[in-house]
Parts: sequence; C-alpha cells; structure tokens
Amino acid sequence: MLGGIISLREENEALRRTHQKLLKLLKEKPADDSVG
Repeated sequence: MLGGIISLREENEALRRTHQKLLKLLKEKPADDSVG
C-alpha cells in the first residue's frame, strides 16, 4: 500500500512539473483555458 502512495506522489510531482511548463507556454503565447 505504501508503495502505491509513494508512486502516486511521484506521479503528482511529474504532473505538477508538466503543469508548470504548460503555464509558462500559455504565458508566452496567449491561449484559452480549454486545454484537455
């Protein structure tokens, strides 16, 4: 069970990083929020 929780945390970190990258891209070139 703990292993699953840890992997979920790591997945969350990866998602957060990709989210930050997407935010930077959106700031560079204006676009609507309808992404996914």
